[in-house]
Amino acid sequence: MSASPGAITWRRTLVLAGLLLAAAGDRAFAAGSICRQDCRKGPCAQTLCEKAGPTGGYFRCSGGSQSWGGTTYSSWCAAWGQPPSSCVPAAPVLDAGGNAVSQPAAQITQPEVMAAALRAANPWVATLVSALQDGTRWMDGPSQGLVHDSYFDAATAVLSHTPALSFTAQVTSNGLGTAQIDILVAGDVAQLSRLQHYVDAAAPAAIPPRQVHGAVTAGGLHGSLQVTAADGRTQAIQW
Repeated sequence: MSASPGAITWRRTLVLAGLLLAAAGDRAFAAGSICRQDCRKGPCAQTLCEKAGPTGGYFRCSGGSQSWGGTTYSSWCAAWGQPPSSCVPAAPVLDAGGNAVSQPAAQITQPEVMAAALRAANPWVATLVSALQDGTRWMDGPSQGLVHDSYFDAATAVLSHTPALSFTAQVTSNGLGTAQIDILVAGDVAQLSRLQHYVDAAAPAAIPPRQVHGAVTAGGLHGSLQVTAADGRTQAIQW
């Protein structure tokens, strides 16, 4: 018996909310944080980013997703950051009057411009670059992550996920809006079948990245990325 439209809408809302912590990879990146996906029983389960232990490894871990065409989502998890002696945040810096000193300006001041350019040129790259953002800042230093795609069937209200691919990345930013980006993907992103279907229709010139190298400047307002596929093909993305 099919679900009522109201029930489907309600279930879809819950399912899509769960995508905010999407990611994958039935293995730990380090003792501190892991991204996990369970595909052992056939269809892959939704993925989570979680703490694995009190010490060692990456200090932070987060996930997210992007919508492509309404029912297809690219999702990721990334772990980054080396811990201090404890996981207690550092105390704010105070001025002579005992007032907290304001934090540096956001490193990504034009996220919409960057996102629009990458989404139009290469949805795979758009996903990977999004995975390297920590709010309005870049993940400084090395990181490891996993990426997969998800598909929501509105008729059955079922959300399914593809097996994830791992990636490593290095972001070096100057805190003033410029970031050098290097990404290496393990495996063939064309295996993300739902996203591949979307790319074929909406961005046929995009190549499946094995490596991404380049720089984003002016807080995301401009950028130049070189995308290299496993077969040697390249794509230049500039905005």
